[in-house]
Amino acid sequence: ADYEERFTYAAELAAQFSQRRGSVQEVLDLWLDWWRDLLLVKIGCNEAITNVDFEATLIDSTRGYKLAQIKAFINSIQAAGEQLRQNANPQLVLEVLMLSMPGREESISVKYG
Repeated sequence: ADYEERFTYAAELAAQFSQRRGSVQEVLDLWLDWWRDLLLVKIGCNEAITNVDFEATLIDSTRGYKLAQIKAFINSIQAAGEQLRQNANPQLVLEVLMLSMPGREESISVKYG
């Protein structure tokens, strides 16, 4: 997603947070589960994933991320959840989270000859 889409989504989540805090935490928990599974697949521990129905998608998705990117975004999700629990500005917290979301690196094959 481009930055405009990310910021639009952050604004929607922030508005939702003001009415139902728990639902935004649920979204963050789902993201945490997904990115944890990406991490597990990336390091070869497929048998430990939570989203077993999406194993093929997870395998495909890991090709676009480096291990360090996955770990960093997991830390960002956890930090955002903690900041929201401490009554930080939800719009700001969620925008920072969107900025920290890594973009997928598309593999480019170059032919020589």
